[in-house]
Amino acid sequence: MSGKQKVFIIIGMIIIIVVSFTVGLFIGKMNVVNDDLAISKVVYGQTFYANIESIKQYNDGSFHLNVKGLEVNDINYRGNYTFKVDNSIDMTWRGKKINISDLKEGDDISITFTDETINDISPTPLQEVVKVQLLRDDVEKQENEINNKVTTIDIQETGLSSVTPPKKYTLNQEEIYTIFSIIDNLTFSKETCDGIPTYFIKYNSEEKEGFITYGIEIFENEYHITSEEKGEAILSNEQQKQLDEIINKMHN
Repeated sequence: MSGKQKVFIIIGMIIIIVVSFTVGLFIGKMNVVNDDLAISKVVYGQTFYANIESIKQYNDGSFHLNVKGLEVNDINYRGNYTFKVDNSIDMTWRGKKINISDLKEGDDISITFTDETINDISPTPLQEVVKVQLLRDDVEKQENEINNKVTTIDIQETGLSSVTPPKKYTLNQEEIYTIFSIIDNLTFSKETCDGIPTYFIKYNSEEKEGFITYGIEIFENEYHITSEEKGEAILSNEQQKQLDEIINKMHN
């Protein structure tokens, strides 16, 4: 092999090494950029502010929020949105954990999500909501309104399922707020299962100058709240748990 051929071979090998190194470096940078974008999306997400227009409860007990973006948002986040509320969402108010029963129509909230939005659909579905923060500052005011219109609330057995006198339990102040939080966030329907209430909730309403009564039906492991005026509503698992804690005090 001549000296000239050796030179060409060496030059060719150098070119191959340089090209391979350049391509590898480029691919590596692309992977780093993509990884950084993925991490940024999960950790930071996108947050905007919205007003709750409706809270819908479906037959399976799940809740969906329909919200309207506030004017303080970027123009891309002033439309209508909808998303399902589940246990994976971090819900807070003033740094404290809350649940769906603490929200009501008209509340302002901040929403943090990590998925891409499809703005051509209205309301725009949000599939990966990771945090909801309640921005309400008037909880004390609402409690005062309850105090002004309610003197006592009793929960008692109907007496239909036992020969012994029906038991009765008078709720304390915190339990009164819990009951109103449940009832005020229920979606009532005139279609009922026509069951017989196991318990009654009765409270003295100064607002309506008389007693207001709700029935509690237990139907196939579901709790239904009934009202002659409003109809019937199914409680979520969380609401049922809250009500169970109060009912158990009556039996203990």
